[in-house]
Amino acid sequence: MWIAPLALLLAGGEIAWQFAPATISLPGAPIRLPSGIIYAEGVELQRFLKATGNPPDGTEKLVFGPVDLPWFAVVSYRPGAEPEARVWTVESVEPDGRRTTNHFVWRPVEGGRLEFELVSNPVQFAAHRTMFESIISGNPAKPQPASNWPYFAAVLLLLAILWRVLRRTSEAGTGPSPGGVS
Repeated sequence: MWIAPLALLLAGGEIAWQFAPATISLPGAPIRLPSGIIYAEGVELQRFLKATGNPPDGTEKLVFGPVDLPWFAVVSYRPGAEPEARVWTVESVEPDGRRTTNHFVWRPVEGGRLEFELVSNPVQFAAHRTMFESIISGNPAKPQPASNWPYFAAVLLLLAILWRVLRRTSEAGTGPSPGGVS
C-alpha cells in the first residue's frame, strides 16, 4: 500500500514537482494532465516513492495529483505482464491510524500492462476517483480546489487592510470629520 505523509512531501520541498498541463508519454498511450495537476517522473518520482515509504521496483513511470495533493496516483508499466484488464478497490488502515482507499486499474497495452493506483481517503474517494478516471480515460477535467478557503482568506485580509488604513486615516485627522462638517 502507498503511504502518503503529505506533511513530509510538502514541508521539505524535497520533490521538484512539474505543473500541468502536460502530455506524458507512456507505453501504449500518452496521458494528458490538465492544469491544476502536479506530477513527477524519473528521479523525482523515485524520491516521492522513497519519501512515502514505498521502495521503487523500477516499473513506476509517473506520479500525479492535484496541486494540494488530497489524492495522488502512481502509474507503472509492467513489460511482458499478462495483458489483463482489471479494476478493484481496497480500504486499509495505515500504521499511523489513517484510513486510506487504494483504487487499482490495470490496462493491457502492447508489450505489457499499465497499472494505475489511486491513493485517497475514504471520505472523499468518490470525488477523487471521478477526477482520476477522467484523467486516465483521456478526458481530463480541471480539478476543483478542495475548498474556497484561500479566496475567502484573501478577501478577509483585504478587508482588514482597508479597515486599518481607514482607521489610521481618520486618527491622523486627514479623513472626514465626525458628522461630515469641515
